[in-house]
Amino acid sequence: PVTRVKINDISKSEKREKVEVKKYSINIAEFYSRESAKLLKFKLIKELTVFDSNSLIIVKKNNNSFLLNTRAHKAINLLKNDYIVLKNYGFEELEILLHE
Repeated sequence: PVTRVKINDISKSEKREKVEVKKYSINIAEFYSRESAKLLKFKLIKELTVFDSNSLIIVKKNNNSFLLNTRAHKAINLLKNDYIVLKNYGFEELEILLHE
């Protein structure tokens, strides 16, 4: 008679690590006043069809410094497309920011 049965799992166990999606944005320009940043934001929204009011944000860096950035991109191709549009518009010193 069989008194004991042992079952071994011989299948490969797949350990899935959670991959953190990195987000990127483009720093378009830095201003000393919020009003100047707003003027450029509205001009870009009006003249470039790629951007709308939700895709451009103004970030307060400190009391006298405001940044005009694009929203965070999860896909690098979307970031690349926005970068090319801004480069063709005439911006020379665009900075890519990594959000961690």
